[in-house]
Amino acid sequence: MAYRGNYQFGGYDARRAAEEGAIRDMENMSLRAFPAAAPRKKRRYFRVGYTDIGGAYFGERDYIVSGGVFYDGGRAMFEVDAGTKQMAALGDLLYIFPDKIVYDTKSQTYEDLNAAEIEYTAIPGTSGEYEGFSGFRLYNNGGAKNKVRLQGSGDEIRFVVDDIIEITAAGGPYILSVLAREEVQEDGESYVYLTFADNALSALWGDIASSVASIAASAKLRYAIPDMDFVFASDNRLWGAKGREIYASRLGDGKTWQDYDTLATSSWAATTATGDTITAALDFSGTPVFFCENAIYKIYGENPKEYEYARSSAIGVMAGEHRSAAVGGGYVFYLSRRGVCAYTGGIPQVISDPLGEAHLSGGVGGTDGVEYYLSVPEAGRHSLFVWDTRHNLWVREDGTRAEYIGMRGKNLCCIDASGAMFTLGDAWDTGGAEENGFAWYMESGDYNDGSVDTKIAKNLIVQYELPAGKAEVLVSFDREEWVWVGDLFQTYGQRMTTIIALDARRYRTMRVAVRGEGDIIIYYLVRDAAAGSVRAGGENNVYL
Repeated sequence: MAYRGNYQFGGYDARRAAEEGAIRDMENMSLRAFPAAAPRKKRRYFRVGYTDIGGAYFGERDYIVSGGVFYDGGRAMFEVDAGTKQMAALGDLLYIFPDKIVYDTKSQTYEDLNAAEIEYTAIPGTSGEYEGFSGFRLYNNGGAKNKVRLQGSGDEIRFVVDDIIEITAAGGPYILSVLAREEVQEDGESYVYLTFADNALSALWGDIASSVASIAASAKLRYAIPDMDFVFASDNRLWGAKGREIYASRLGDGKTWQDYDTLATSSWAATTATGDTITAALDFSGTPVFFCENAIYKIYGENPKEYEYARSSAIGVMAGEHRSAAVGGGYVFYLSRRGVCAYTGGIPQVISDPLGEAHLSGGVGGTDGVEYYLSVPEAGRHSLFVWDTRHNLWVREDGTRAEYIGMRGKNLCCIDASGAMFTLGDAWDTGGAEENGFAWYMESGDYNDGSVDTKIAKNLIVQYELPAGKAEVLVSFDREEWVWVGDLFQTYGQRMTTIIALDARRYRTMRVAVRGEGDIIIYYLVRDAAAGSVRAGGENNVYL
């Protein structure tokens, strides 16, 4: 008599040569009762109806871009451009890129920084010339070419002292810091004067005809904020990146990115090595980290005067997979060209071998600090996988197509492709509506009992608890069709051991599956089998 099987469940393993303790396939299972097997916890649903998710940020309330509209706690606030968003917060201010919108979460007001962009006809002038034109005029202010006059009221001209603005005209752009601002009324018109450092406009002056009679140049004035694909907060600054460029904002100010005065509060910028295009960026334990496909950059230093980066050649985030990156449990998890990686600051380790041989791409990830959730297409279906850092094992929950996963208070929450928002893992609060129920399923790998000889099936022995509901047990011999062999019933709070008799037959490998509904815990699932013949007579090749 031989008893073999699962005395401990080893998590999801879709490899063809998976060990006997692994689960070859599963639906809605978890590691919450490890080493026993158990379904996941019920989810709680908070809201349904978001469509075309462009981005989300969970703070004191839910900030979600859906269908080209920014929502605060479910309330539509303003329209945004189409496309995916990056959102990061400094204090009460939420910055939305690439739109360059600043939303005050306390006052529930916003400023579109792009709306501050103004376009004028640039006309050179000399000190004292104030009449006969409209728009944007350069001033030779007592010999120092450092002043402009903009037609418009204070509400229309938003630039203020210490703003860094960009003037595009002729040979520009020119990046200038506003030293003084004055609002005036002249001849019934409103104007704003901006003063810069002495001779700051000399180059711009030379790029525009020096005579009023000459053809004037077109000029644009806007905040000097670079276009960025990735934006995040770290150490009271915003950090961003696009292409090979890395940026850090002024301390506590997400509107100022090109203030290079080498002060402790100034902004900062750097460029990666040739060939290193940034594919993802995030804060990892207080350190800004920028990933390329084949390199990782970490920024060191306390302030811009000391900042420097360290580059390491390593498998980074695959292009287009920045939404898979998430920080938790001392790791950064992400999709690379070799699969899911876990990075602790040294050499990234590939952890996705148990997920099978399919190339993974198009993933959305998130973590509660212990478990990493990855929603990704694989092997002809979509899967929500969970990596548990306590046991270094995977499970598969279901086919959820996530658009965003992040911490919402104490709960890890997901917004899926249907627009539903719900908890993942353990739900800490009782808000929302609890899931009614769900079916679960688990299927073993091939049991061969360590022998290539045939075996004779006798019994399956299952120890379990099932507070309510029913489950059924199926077997497949030598990968033939599944056959029902018995049921598991409600145990009324007790742990029960059930022996299921099998039809005596010879087999080389066996698979066992259990499926049902209810909050079951399976402690072990073993087989009672007897040895069969060493080899079936006359067979040279046996196909399994």
